[in-house]
Amino acid sequence: MSQRIFGLLLIPFFSLSFTAAHAYEGKYRISAEQGYLVGGEGDSGDSFRYDGSDIWTGAGQATIDVDERHNTGVVTGTVMTHGHTYTVVMDRFSGPAKVMSGGIAKDVYLHGATGHGAPILPKVYNYIAGWGHANVYKDGKLLHRDYPAHFMLTDGVRDKVTHKVDFPGPMRLMQAKKRGDKAAVQTALKEIKAAADNVDTSTMQLHVIVHSEQKNHDHFPPFQVFMHFMWDEVTWH
Repeated sequence: MSQRIFGLLLIPFFSLSFTAAHAYEGKYRISAEQGYLVGGEGDSGDSFRYDGSDIWTGAGQATIDVDERHNTGVVTGTVMTHGHTYTVVMDRFSGPAKVMSGGIAKDVYLHGATGHGAPILPKVYNYIAGWGHANVYKDGKLLHRDYPAHFMLTDGVRDKVTHKVDFPGPMRLMQAKKRGDKAAVQTALKEIKAAADNVDTSTMQLHVIVHSEQKNHDHFPPFQVFMHFMWDEVTWH
C-alpha cells in the first residue's frame, strides 16, 4: 500500500475519532421508575436483604442530572410506600479515592472483590456513580440532613420480581478474617468473585444509599441508619 493511500485511509478514521472525543461533554440525564426501599426506613438492622424480604415497594421516580467532568449536578428520587413519601436529594459530590474521580465517575467496577467499595454486592459494572452528601425527606419534612451518600447506576444485581440478590454476602469473609482462618478467607473470596457471574447485564438498576455517621455494629452495614433507595426501570435521555 502506498503512503498516499495509507494516509487517505487514516483521514476519516482520525476525523471520526476527533469528532467523537469532542462530542462527549460529560453530562448524564437518566430517569428511573418502580422504586423501593431495601430494609424499610433504614433502621431495621439489615439494609441489603439478600433474601428479598422486607422490601418496601411503591410508586416512585428518580432522576440523574449530573456533569461527570465537573462533579456537579443533582440526583433526586422518591418512593411512595407504607403510607409515606420518601425523597432523597443528592447535590454535593466529592471523593478522595482515585476511583471516585473527584466525586462522580463513569465506567467503573465496584464492590465484590474489586477493592473499590465494601464487598456488600457482587462485582458490578457502574455506568455512572457518585459520592458525596444528601438530604432525605419524609412527607416533605427533613428526616436526615447532610448524610454521607452514594449513587450508582449498575447492571442488574437484584431480581426484579423476587428482589433477591444471588450473592452469599460478606459475612463469611468477615468471620473468617476475624478468626484468622486464611483458608476460609480464600474460600469466601472465591464465592464473592463467582457471584459476579450472576449479575444480569441485560438490565440496569439505580441505587442511592444514604447513611448516618453514627455506627451500630449490630447492623448490616454497621451504621445506625442506612437507607437504600432503588429503582428498576431505567431510561437514558
